[in-house]
Amino acid sequence: MTRRGRGRPYPARSKTRNRLPQANLSSKGGKQGPMKLKRILSLALSGVLAVSMLTACGGGGIDSIFRPGDKSSDFKDALNDAQEMLEYGSNDGTLKTALADVVRSVSKEDVKNGVDQTDISAAVRVRTGYEDLWLGGAWNAVTESTHSVKVFIYDASTYTMSEVATAVAKELKVMQLDQDAAKENATHTNSYEGDVAARAVTISAANSGEKDTEAWVVAVAIEQTATKSST
Repeated sequence: MTRRGRGRPYPARSKTRNRLPQANLSSKGGKQGPMKLKRILSLALSGVLAVSMLTACGGGGIDSIFRPGDKSSDFKDALNDAQEMLEYGSNDGTLKTALADVVRSVSKEDVKNGVDQTDISAAVRVRTGYEDLWLGGAWNAVTESTHSVKVFIYDASTYTMSEVATAVAKELKVMQLDQDAAKENATHTNSYEGDVAARAVTISAANSGEKDTEAWVVAVAIEQTATKSST
C-alpha cells in the first residue's frame, strides 16, 4: 500500500506493538500475591492447632499430665460429677493439712486401688480428730453429731482422676445418705456436709532399679449433724 501522491510505502506495523505487557510473576501484586496469602493463612492455622494441642495436654483438665501436688479442688469437681447423693466441698483446711503430712509416708505397697487399710488412714484420723468413716451399709439418723473420714489410694498409671472419682463414689453410695432413714428418726433430724482432700503423689523407687510409682491419695470426710426435732 502506498501513500497518495508519493510512491513510498507505509512502514510495516510491529506485531507486538499493541500487546499488553506481560505480568511480572515475581513482582508484588502479581500472581505470587494470592500464593503468599494462602501460605500465611496456612501457617496461622498451624499455630492455632499447636496451641490447642498444648492446652489440651497441659491445661486445666482433671485428666491432664500427672503432676504431684494438691488436687483437692479438681477431685471435688470430679466426685460431684460422678454422684448426686451429696455435694462435696474442698474447704476443710484441717483435712488438707493432715493429708499433706501423711502422704510422705505412703509406700508402693500401700497402693491397693481402693479403701486404704494401712496406717495412712489411722494417721489422718489422729491428725484431724475425726472418726473412721463407716462404709458397712446404709446410715441411719443419729442423736449425736459425728465427723468421720476415710482414705482411698489408687495407682495413677492405671486410673485417671475421673476413674478414681467414679470408684470412690461407688464406695460411698452404700451409705444412702439421700434416704429418709438417714435424715430423720423419732427425735432428731440429720444433715450432712462432705469435704475432700486429694493429692497426686510420686513414690520414689530410690535405687531399686524399678520405676517410680505415681498414686492418687484421697481423703473423704463427712460431718453428720444431729438436731433435735421441735416436735
